[in-house]
Amino acid sequence: MSGTDYKKYVLSHHLPKDYYRCIKLRARGKTYLICSRCFGLYVGFFTFLIFIFFSGVVSYRIILYLFPIPAFLGWSLHKFRIYKGNNVLRIISGFLLGIAYAGLFHTFIRNPFDFDFFVVIITYLIAGVLVFKFSDKCAYQFSTAAGQLK
Repeated sequence: MSGTDYKKYVLSHHLPKDYYRCIKLRARGKTYLICSRCFGLYVGFFTFLIFIFFSGVVSYRIILYLFPIPAFLGWSLHKFRIYKGNNVLRIISGFLLGIAYAGLFHTFIRNPFDFDFFVVIITYLIAGVLVFKFSDKCAYQFSTAAGQLK
């Protein structure tokens, strides 16, 4: 990778074959690709941080546990090659994930040893590792079985 090749991955971590999962923004005559889910995540994260700051809300446990689920399901279904999804769903699930990330960040800042913080992190970390580990094997089996049915 040359010295400037990394720049195209700053806003979109996708390879060219996966650019359909990005949104295109034009500025100053250039087109920028931004990962749809990450775009929603950024907006959700900063929106919820502003909300927390101005509202003084301190308890949002349900957000920490439930809001990551749509993004996790979308990612899992894509990894298992069951459903490709679309950018609108990615932006929405990213927005909810961003809210959960902001809640986790705020929880950690308030109390680095908070029980809910560790439960959420460990739960989604284990689930993510399992999906990542088994998705390629299962996706191959799904595609092979689908090919045999034709």
